[in-house]
Amino acid sequence: MRASGSSRIWIFISCCGLLGSVQGQQTGSPVASQSAAAKPRAYLRFDAPLYKAGDCAKLSLTMLDVSVDVRNPPPNVEVAVADRGRATGRISLPMQSAGGGRYETAECLRLVAGKGSAKGRSLRVAPGSVLGALARDAKGDIRAAALAVVPATRVTGKIRFSAARVASGASQTDTDRADELTDEQGRSIRFVRNHVIVLERDRGELMRFLARRHGEIVSSLGRHHLVKVDPSTADPAHLEPLAELLGGAPGRYRFSSTTALGMGALVVEELAGGLAISLDVLTHDLVQPQTAEEGGADQFMSPWFVPITSSVNFAEGMALASLFLVPSTPDITIAFIDHGFAGPDDFSPSKPAAVRDYGADPAAFMADIPQCNVGLTSTSCSWTTLKAEAAGPAPGGSPTWHGAHVASVALSTWNDSQGVGGVAFPVARPYLIRAGDDSFTMAGAIARALPDISGPSARIISLSRGQNCTQDLGLFSMDICDAVQEGLATGVACFLLQILFPPLSALGCPEIAVLITLGEALNTVSGPVKDAEARGLLVVAGASNDMSEDVNEERMIPCTLRNVICVGGINVALQRASAKGSSISIYAPSRFVNTMQAPDQPAGTAPSSSGTSYGTPMVSAALALALSINPLLTTDGARILLRDSACRSANPKRQDGSSCSPSTDTEVDKVGYIDLLELIRLARRSAGKNPLLACTGGWDGEEFGDKTDDFKSAISLPPLNPAIRGMSDYQSIKPDLSIHKIRTTPTPTSDEDWYKVTFGPTASGSLEGFVAKYSFRVDDSSLGILFLELWQSDPCGGPPVRVADADVMQTENSLSGGGEASVTARVRSDLSYFMRVIGGIQVSGLRIYGGNCYNKV
Repeated sequence: MRASGSSRIWIFISCCGLLGSVQGQQTGSPVASQSAAAKPRAYLRFDAPLYKAGDCAKLSLTMLDVSVDVRNPPPNVEVAVADRGRATGRISLPMQSAGGGRYETAECLRLVAGKGSAKGRSLRVAPGSVLGALARDAKGDIRAAALAVVPATRVTGKIRFSAARVASGASQTDTDRADELTDEQGRSIRFVRNHVIVLERDRGELMRFLARRHGEIVSSLGRHHLVKVDPSTADPAHLEPLAELLGGAPGRYRFSSTTALGMGALVVEELAGGLAISLDVLTHDLVQPQTAEEGGADQFMSPWFVPITSSVNFAEGMALASLFLVPSTPDITIAFIDHGFAGPDDFSPSKPAAVRDYGADPAAFMADIPQCNVGLTSTSCSWTTLKAEAAGPAPGGSPTWHGAHVASVALSTWNDSQGVGGVAFPVARPYLIRAGDDSFTMAGAIARALPDISGPSARIISLSRGQNCTQDLGLFSMDICDAVQEGLATGVACFLLQILFPPLSALGCPEIAVLITLGEALNTVSGPVKDAEARGLLVVAGASNDMSEDVNEERMIPCTLRNVICVGGINVALQRASAKGSSISIYAPSRFVNTMQAPDQPAGTAPSSSGTSYGTPMVSAALALALSINPLLTTDGARILLRDSACRSANPKRQDGSSCSPSTDTEVDKVGYIDLLELIRLARRSAGKNPLLACTGGWDGEEFGDKTDDFKSAISLPPLNPAIRGMSDYQSIKPDLSIHKIRTTPTPTSDEDWYKVTFGPTASGSLEGFVAKYSFRVDDSSLGILFLELWQSDPCGGPPVRVADADVMQTENSLSGGGEASVTARVRSDLSYFMRVIGGIQVSGLRIYGGNCYNKV
């Protein structure tokens, strides 16, 4: 959190930047609040951010108007210098056209020492001087502003930087380890070595930067460039005086190496001149330490999946959604941006069944799963290389198999003896995108997830990682997403410009910042996120696990970006177990979530993992189920369904008339926690179809806990005396009895229900046969078939034998009494009868097992 009364400075870090075609700020940001009068119309720059006495300064001006009237005289630029908080000199410089709306100073401005002769076009400067420039058009209207600095040589000592010594002989490449800045309390930020992110606002400015920093563009996304630089081009002696000039908080800070110190100085020097630049900060996985305490357990024995008792209704929602699977049900591709996707060859010995944890056909190879590897300098994808591009452990410092654990929560095959079942297994399809642990490649991975000419067409992007934009180390309240923009809006530079140019006093600091920066902040991830929204993709991201944090105060990316579904975490008591914040859209389980076995874990285990890393794919999977039911849902429509289905005290009533149990945690209750069953029903209703309110789903109904469903576990119905033409209704303790479609390979199967019924003797006491009618109440006539088989007990004590069967076509239900389907058979009162009920469809006389729902026998 930012300390009150302290000056914010814009130095060092941008966790994420705007990449792609869409630029600008969200409503509520400093830029969005500026008046129309301050909209930038030109871009003014000194030819260097730092000068010294004896230098010759030049300026360039790029007009941003669609057309520039060449008949108008060139704009006028005024340059002024300030020392110790007061203006000490000013001069006007003529501009000449360079073509295409670009102007340059006709001659250079000479900077002379304070006691030197200031003749011609020159200004006296001293260490610590600040240069300001203001451009006006022929009408005298202010068009743009610029800054440059003459660094001081003496400091007060309030801010001190040092560098750790690196062991001699240690060799390091640019990206094999991160550099780090640490404060006196041990808090730190980590960033990619020798690389910065630069937002191109003027091509000439970018080229000059590359020249003075020996820079090489290694990757580009839109107008954002990842640039390899030479830290030795910066002077570490400038770091402390510039930090003091810009109002940094007192303290002692340590860089991990002299190279890192040089990188800090380089970024500060450039920021002092207004360049949109930042270090490439590392992101972090949103995971807590894992245990294996639930090793080998069935997913439906974990607290979040227990039928009937779990408040989030995962088992019920998954079961109900499975009933709607028909041949026309679309698959929904989820793009998981992560690292540490365990492939079969990462196990020893190799484990081909690992592909099931990604919801893939067990006959498939890992390379058959769409996947990409997005690096700092290159990207490769499986559908072009036919290799398992995403497979392999995560980089050092991250949970080794984080991506595998995250993806398995949403995708893992049901009933495959792996101990975990994915929330959206029947419909979700994987797209695995391995990204580095820095902000630039995370942004590039989001861009890679967008549908292209080739490759998968994802509907959902799931990110179980993020980065706070505001990193408060005591040194700076570092807003690493807005970089220059925030510093100029709140720092000393704004007030110096007002001193240098009194007309600027009529403008606020945010408006002055726009004149310098064009109103664009170095914000690396928001561009791809906006592009995803425009292309119809939902973006789901997790909040941090630090309960003391507010994601909005820390400006966590991508969680706080507009239209992103930000997932907070709850524990089994429905209490908050993550950061809070107004950007959080919904809360989901983030404690004790079963995940796949990783290569470094004993065979047969299903680890219990914690963190919003696991609540995020649960929400992604829930949305995939909703989209499969109603493929026409827009991104807005899907977000509304998620909001309206959440359980909170302002919305406790469910579609079936029952009430959920809102969390007693006031933060959680603001938006509520996920209720999968309610979401599935709302999705059905949004598609204009029967939401099956009487069908709650569940898993195995009253047979819950049975390893198999057969005549030995049959439910006994009330005895019936046929002599009085009796009738007996059976109503479950649950509102329904569901047959669940379980899509496994190679042979599809179905859950099944068994019932046992006996009959009293006839009036004459004889054992003659009589006719019995079995009826089932079915709520939806469009889901398929209920297969009913009648089995008769063996008088000799053997297993029952099948005596009759009938296919109850649901397309005929409406003709048999408002959804009531029945079968008639001749039975005997001295024997017991068993009814076996199976769901499915029938094609060319063959039974293909599937799902259905009935609520009375």
